[in-house]
Amino acid sequence: MAKQGPRFMPPRRSVFVEKDKINPTIAWESYSASPDSQSRSENPIIVLHGFLGCREEMRPISEILARELKRDVYLLDLRNHGASGTKWRHDYLQLALDVQGFTRDHELENVTLVGTQMGAKTAMTLALYNQDIVSNIVAIDSSPAWKELPTCYTRWLDAYKQVLKMRLEKISWAARVMFYWDSEKELRTFLKRNLELKPDHPFVRPRIPQNILWQARDAMAEFPFKPHELNKFHGPALFLRSRNSYYIPGSEGEDAISQFFPTSHIKDLDYEGIHMATTAPEQVAQAAVEFLRNPLEYLVENQQVQPVGGKDLAWQV
Repeated sequence: MAKQGPRFMPPRRSVFVEKDKINPTIAWESYSASPDSQSRSENPIIVLHGFLGCREEMRPISEILARELKRDVYLLDLRNHGASGTKWRHDYLQLALDVQGFTRDHELENVTLVGTQMGAKTAMTLALYNQDIVSNIVAIDSSPAWKELPTCYTRWLDAYKQVLKMRLEKISWAARVMFYWDSEKELRTFLKRNLELKPDHPFVRPRIPQNILWQARDAMAEFPFKPHELNKFHGPALFLRSRNSYYIPGSEGEDAISQFFPTSHIKDLDYEGIHMATTAPEQVAQAAVEFLRNPLEYLVENQQVQPVGGKDLAWQV
């Protein structure tokens, strides 16, 4: 038998290695399926935000998922974002291992992963890395294709650097600097969330480690797995795509999805832009709910899988 090659892609970049290799503290919050109940629901949902985002931006989607599906929903701040800890290494395998550690620490099994952009690629990575804990995934405007970050993220990181250099004393002043770099009204709250003014420091600072995230730009374009027979997630997967999607670029994105996620469906939503989860949360959440009520039936209806043997629980691609 021929020797099988490695499952992972060789990195194109230098990789920061932690001396202690301890996962950072992960900040989180949750929505309960039944607020009055002390028991936890089966098949919990973990929701993951995008690059330069935080769990706050995913609250509207999470509230709808918890209410409509009657399932516990956990929102996480990924490493180097929000209130979570800081580590030099920032790539999809490390992000996925952080989420895996969270499921272990909180004794979560058969989880659904819902993520946007960076969070979606983290969900895909964990689904391929450890299929024992992941039941299904919903990826919002993302694919396993290698795709550089849009230039707006570089612009925003530059803006946060300027805020740090200017030694501003009020959040409102720093927000004006951010808005100068990007004046889109719908993104103002998104950008402002990363600014903070603490009592122990006289000036506004970004709460994200922009130096680490600047170094992670190339890593965020990559995907840690290469096409391989072992690198397939056979659980149900839904990919939500915006019009003229930057992250699911035509046949390239579709081919990458089918290679790694053979039992998946791509659903096109009537939205144009790169922040669908933030600016159209109801549309995204309803599409996810429709899929998550019964993922296999959803795939059958969309002709992605076929039932085998009548009512038996067997399926084929």
